Amino acid sequence: MSQRPYGEPQHPGHLPQQPNPTRPALHPQGEPPKASIGLGIIAVVWAGLGLVGHTIMTLYLALGAAMTHTLDGVFGDDPNGVFNFVVLLIALIGQLLGLALSVVALLLGIGAKRKRIRRSTAAMVLGIVATATFLLIGLIQLPIASLFFNVISL
Repeated sequence: MSQRPYGEPQHPGHLPQQPNPTRPALHPQGEPPKASIGLGIIAVVWAGLGLVGHTIMTLYLALGAAMTHTLDGVFGDDPNGVFNFVVLLIALIGQLLGLALSVVALLLGIGAKRKRIRRSTAAMVLGIVATATFLLIGLIQLPIASLFFNVISL
């Protein structure tokens, strides 16, 4: 029995399966769409700046509370207390908004990955890095979160 040429079915009645490549939709220019990594880049830059800035703000407020042994020394009625309260709010709100932005960037990267869009892996990795960095900032800011609740209860 002789072999059949390459590409012909080996068994009678067998139809070769044709590959069904699924290609992403093409832009009018003829190239597949690219994932937008701009949001991920913004989130990573914000996370990098936030890691430094939020650490400094946390050390500033925690050191002030430790030095005075009271919250009135840090958040008293004088103008310095108002400044410290504004720094506290900026630190907490900035971290939460940055975390929300990085989670949105991560979810958009995952969605692009499922659609098999170009540069989707880069968008997803940027979202992961930014989310991890903001979670690290949240761990660093645990002392000032307790300060915030103490100030609110006063």
